Amino acid sequence: AQANVALARETVALAEDVVKTVAARVESGKVSPMELEKARVVLTQKRIEIDQAQRNLETARTQLAAQWGSVRPVFDGVAGDLPAVPAVPALSELTSRLPGNPDVARWAIENERAKAVLAQERAARVPDLTVAAGIRRFNDTDSDAFVAGVSVPLPVFDRNQGGIREAESLLARAEQQRRAAEVKITADLATAHQALAFAANKASALKDDVLPRVRTVFDAIQSGYTQGKYTYLEVLDAQRTLVESQAEYMDALISAHTALADLERIVGGELSI
Repeated sequence: AQANVALARETVALAEDVVKTVAARVESGKVSPMELEKARVVLTQKRIEIDQAQRNLETARTQLAAQWGSVRPVFDGVAGDLPAVPAVPALSELTSRLPGNPDVARWAIENERAKAVLAQERAARVPDLTVAAGIRRFNDTDSDAFVAGVSVPLPVFDRNQGGIREAESLLARAEQQRRAAEVKITADLATAHQALAFAANKASALKDDVLPRVRTVFDAIQSGYTQGKYTYLEVLDAQRTLVESQAEYMDALISAHTALADLERIVGGELSI
């Protein structure tokens, strides 16, 4: 949002420069005053865009402050390097870090817990041994004897089959949910990786090739306009192309950094840009 405000101000400065150029042509009687009015309309539109960009910035600042429980922002701005195009890590490297994803780790833990429950239920079907011991008096022979016994319940009717089946069902469900989580996260990873690669390549191409070219064209046409070589419509078209290219470059940078943040969330850790 801060960068968008800066871009809006740069666009206004560009429009102001065009107005000055057209005004000089009008004063010299070379072009109609209507061209100056058209240039001023464009300038007014760009100033309105500054106001909108500033409002968007204030909204973003308020939303950011709310993340740590503040009702209003008490900072002047945020630090960052938006023009730094993120590097695109290898997909295989990112895939190897998927176990660190919170959703995958959660279901892995649930799976182990379900296995422990199943083992406990299976152990419950083994009957407990009962050992008894004591002294018994035999009156017929006027003697005492030590008596010991062991009882073993036969699990004919109750072998804890219900508990075992329920535990097996819980384990199967946990395993299915774990696999489903892995499939979803893997798909999300591929999508975010493609988004980062596309946005990073686009931003680099715009910065290194497109923007220098459209800037050169605009400067040449604006300079040629003062000499009567080009019309105001050609100046306006070059100006529009430059502004749109700058906005497209900004969007590409935002998309690249957003995709990088998505990847960091998916792998559960920071990635170097």
